[in-house]
Amino acid sequence: MTNIKPDKIKLIITTLTRTYLTDSTPQISLPLPRAASAPVDVKEIDDKALAGLSLNLRVVKGPSKKLSAMKAPQSSQRYYYSSEDLLPKISKTSDAKINGYIEELNKISLEMTYEFLTDKNNLTVMEKQTGGKVIYNRVGKKNNIDFPKPNQVRRLLVQPVLFKLVHFAFLLTNEAFNDLDHIVIYSGGQFPLYEAGKTLKIDQQEIKVPPRLASRTIRHDKGFACDVRLKDKSGKNMSLKKEKDAKIIKTFARYCYMLGAHGIGAHAEYSKGIGFHIDIAKRNIEVTGENSPYKSITLDQLDSVTKRKILQDISEDKFVSNLSQLIAKKIKHTNNVKAWGRGSSARGKNLAPWLKALRDEHSHS
Repeated sequence: MTNIKPDKIKLIITTLTRTYLTDSTPQISLPLPRAASAPVDVKEIDDKALAGLSLNLRVVKGPSKKLSAMKAPQSSQRYYYSSEDLLPKISKTSDAKINGYIEELNKISLEMTYEFLTDKNNLTVMEKQTGGKVIYNRVGKKNNIDFPKPNQVRRLLVQPVLFKLVHFAFLLTNEAFNDLDHIVIYSGGQFPLYEAGKTLKIDQQEIKVPPRLASRTIRHDKGFACDVRLKDKSGKNMSLKKEKDAKIIKTFARYCYMLGAHGIGAHAEYSKGIGFHIDIAKRNIEVTGENSPYKSITLDQLDSVTKRKILQDISEDKFVSNLSQLIAKKIKHTNNVKAWGRGSSARGKNLAPWLKALRDEHSHS
């Protein structure tokens, strides 16, 4: 039996030629030449240290903690990469280009009006500027941006600065891999929660704002957030469950942070591992500003469907008891939560290790 000292764990990890990582837990399973049947004795490790280990070791309950290396999993719920490549390296030669992109993004003003995807067959001006490499989805009954239905919740165009940010991240990622063909924005901007159910006059047209059924998030308000899919050269969705794709997706997410994104949602079980959230919602003063309309919102302002869903949200949230507390929590999350995994219940928890590392790397922004 071999004793493993906690201070030697990192050395062991760095000597592995290949490791296997789950996206649901911050752990790695070691591929052994043959399956290990007997547990390995280790020095007593406290719970906090044990939880932080990057090894996927089976905990054997008993008077002392015993760990046994597990055979590499073949589950489709896992994705793989080298332990020495938790985050793909970014070339220093990209620094000047990144700074140039940031300067360009800083010149773009925020748009606080409502803009729709109105043309099924022709690209918007911004889509054309990318050469069709960043486009809105226009087909499919299950997609949020689904022309020409006016009642889709997230049918508004995203903020021009966010659209550009996604495009610049695409360009930088493709310089490193050249396997990414284009990006589809399948979920765009939405009307604020307090507008749900109302009839608004926009560009001399009366628009019936749909109720909030599936999501009451406020990050997507007025296009300050979007959900995207990365497409490879064959037109297929890139997935965090595939080794080659995972490196490209992580690089793209890293560039998004470097270019100014504030929130990123990604996980092998989040949107099936093929959909990724990107936002700059912290910059939306109608959400996070001192005079935010959300700070005075009442249940009476909401349509009956949205109101019923909000009351359900409150009843299921053990940390809030009324609408004011729920909104305060949403605003706090928008300001402070930079990454999440499987859903709102996992914000800041159960992050894939690469995303946690990425969040921590940009915790100052």
